[in-house]
Amino acid sequence: PLRGSSPACQKYTNYLMCYVCAPNQNNFYMLESLTVCEEFCDVWYDACRSAILKGSVIKELYSNGSEYCNSRRFKVEPARKQNCFFFDAK
Repeated sequence: PLRGSSPACQKYTNYLMCYVCAPNQNNFYMLESLTVCEEFCDVWYDACRSAILKGSVIKELYSNGSEYCNSRRFKVEPARKQNCFFFDAK
């Protein structure tokens, strides 16, 4: 877990693990690369922006969710393309 992470940050970080069991993972996991929806990245970033990563606060390292996901080595695509991982907590 990230130091100083909120419960929401921990929850969205855990949601990323769901891609492994997703029945449509062939749409967003190819050649050992995970593509995450930009919208999920934005929500995840908002939830984790005050957590500590590499000794710095996330919001000081990255300005948005796409930058944050790219730093985690994920590809980022808009959800409308339907080739990315998105977890709707609702």
